[in-house]
Amino acid sequence: SQRIRKISSALEGRSPLFVAVLSFLYLWVLKSERIKPLWHDELYTLYIARAPSFQKLLEWTHTIDLNPPLYYIAARLTFHLLHPGTFSVRLPSMVAYFVATLCLYQFVRRRLTPLYGLLGALVLLSSSFNPYSYEARPYALVLGFMGILALAWQRAIEDDEARSWIA
Repeated sequence: SQRIRKISSALEGRSPLFVAVLSFLYLWVLKSERIKPLWHDELYTLYIARAPSFQKLLEWTHTIDLNPPLYYIAARLTFHLLHPGTFSVRLPSMVAYFVATLCLYQFVRRRLTPLYGLLGALVLLSSSFNPYSYEARPYALVLGFMGILALAWQRAIEDDEARSWIA
């Protein structure tokens, strides 16, 4: 019991190390999926995001695929930075899922300890939701925004004097 307390107190100040571990684990998960070809729904995403105009993109979101246009806009912006393709159409999901992982880590860390935050984030990384982390669909975007929302809610209810426009 005494040994566990010493280890726990030694790990308390290692938050940057935990974020580095999460980053490494997430990149390791994505490494095996980068060569997977686009499937049916992801092809719709690629097709709509590559629309000739923004007006056409919005029109196609109402007729071809009925998802909200935010993911298509994010993919279209990614196409301006990278060549349109498998990786670039999936990049917004990858980033959003990583944001969700970091938000879960931060949420639990603020409630308990950094070690529990790491465990919570590892649960998300090993969950059945993990395959959606690299699909060119809006699922990871929803999860990422939910993580941001949870952190904003936590900050708003816990920090009496630190209320900012972000919370």
